[in-house]
Parts: sequence; structure tokens; C-alpha cells
Amino acid sequence: MKKSSALALAIAGTLAAPMVMAEGVYVSARLGVDYNTSDDDAAESMTFGNLSTRMGWKGETDLGNGLTAFGKFEVTSSFGTRDLYVGLMGDFGKVTIAESAYGAFYNHVTGPVDQPYWIGGGGFLLTGRTKNMISYAGGNDMFSFEVGAMADGTDTTEPGGNNTSVSGYQAAVSVGLGDNWTVAAGMYDDEDSARELGGIYDGFDVTGSNGTISGVTVHGNVGDIYIGGTFQSDDDVDGIQLHVGFGNFFVNYGQADASDADYTPTEIGVGYAQSIGENTTFWAEAVSKDGDDVVADSEEIVAALRYDWN
Repeated sequence: MKKSSALALAIAGTLAAPMVMAEGVYVSARLGVDYNTSDDDAAESMTFGNLSTRMGWKGETDLGNGLTAFGKFEVTSSFGTRDLYVGLMGDFGKVTIAESAYGAFYNHVTGPVDQPYWIGGGGFLLTGRTKNMISYAGGNDMFSFEVGAMADGTDTTEPGGNNTSVSGYQAAVSVGLGDNWTVAAGMYDDEDSARELGGIYDGFDVTGSNGTISGVTVHGNVGDIYIGGTFQSDDDVDGIQLHVGFGNFFVNYGQADASDADYTPTEIGVGYAQSIGENTTFWAEAVSKDGDDVVADSEEIVAALRYDWN
């Protein structure tokens, strides 16, 4: 088969995916109480109601010849896009084209440690979804990898701010160590977009460099206890994030060393999640942030009910 014919089949199968997604319609309502305070009382607030409610459509269909088309479209309660991607998978691996989706670095390095429902994550230098991406993933039961390229259409280094080439790359690999443990490593490079660091840096006004982020993660189980830890670094900031989960409880710790800003904020959080019905979950979390005498220390408590229609 000519390459052009193969590409046409892939695109046709991918675009046909939404036609089979009716059975994959879902809504997740998340309502609760969120309370924030700080040592200087400058950020004290309380809210009731929506805590990341979302709705979406997702599904996949067998195209024959060992090929499967898949896709997902998910929006927030204000109809902002969370996930939007389509793809094709088979014995060759999986190819995804996304306007918004989790990328290689998150899937392998950040994701295994990003366990809390709502708050925490101070040691992550890169979290959340990747915009405008094409990716390829493959592997087997003991070894998996993913590579991706980003192109957001802008490049501040070019006259007029127009970009006609790929603006960044990311790649990651995970290797199984026996039956219970996995080690992963990855890199993310996007020279054309500044990264406002989240997590512990919310309100700290710290921006990471436009260079490469690298990270390594180890995660696995000791009996019924899940343990995950990651170290992430770029030219300006190093971050450590740890997570321990046991039963319905979890504890997480984050620390970031901002060498250019000469301070090391830290945070510690605890949480609990409990299924209380076929589609209903209760969860509660609390986190305390130490601003290292640069900004006020702060605390946040959230408790919520989540109900899923699917």
C-alpha cells in the first residue's frame, strides 16, 4: 500500500471515531467546600460548589486489519476544553493527534506521583496537559516509551511571531523492575513558550526557564502500600515530589529549590477518599505550604462529593 493511501485510511478511521462514541458519553459532577487561608490573612477565602466538574465523550472502534480508532472530547462545566484528541492504534503502537492531552513527560514521569484529587504537587516542574501535539507510544509489559512533538503556531524568536516548524519535543521511557516496581525517565523541551510553575509556586511568581526539563520517577508497591517519588530539574528549579498511599488514605510531600530566587518552599498534604455508593465518592484533602519567609505560609482544606454518570 502506498504511504498516501495508508495515511488516508488512518485519517478516515480516526475521524470516524466520534460516530461510535454515543455509548461513551459521561458526566462527572464534583461539588464541595474549599477553604483557603494564609498567615497574613491576605488570601483567606471560602467557596462552595463546583470542584472541577466535567463532561465528555470517548470511545474506540475496530477498523479491522488489527487497527483501532479512538478519541476523546472532554470539557469543563464552563465548556473549556480539557481533552481533545483522536488517534489510531495497532500492533505498531499508538499514534495520537491532540489539541489537548497528557503527553509523554506527564504519562511516565509526573503522572505516577500525581495522585491527590485536588491539591498538592509542589515538587512538579511540569504537570497538566500538552497543547497542540502529535505523539507515538509503544512497548510491551516490561518496557514502554512515548515521544511527542508540539507546534503551537507561535515563535517569539521569529519576526512577526510566526512559527512554521515544530516548537518543542518530549520523550519518556518506563522500565519494569520485577513485578512491583517501575522506573521512568523523561525530558521536555519547548524553547518557544515560558512555563509558569504551578503547585507550590501558585502565588510565588516564579517562572521556569525556557530550556529542557528532565525527570526521573520510581513507583511501586510494598504490600498494600503504594509509593511514588520523582525528581525534576531545569536550569532554574529543582523539584522533589513524594506520594504514599495506603488503603483510602494518602500523604504527599513536595519541595522546590528555586536557585535563582534563593528560596526553597515546601508543602505537605494528607487526604482520604471513600466510595459511598455505586457512582459516588467522598474525598477530603488538606495541605500546608511553607513559603520560606518569602511569601506567607498558607493552608487549604477541601471536602467534596463526586457523582459520575456513565
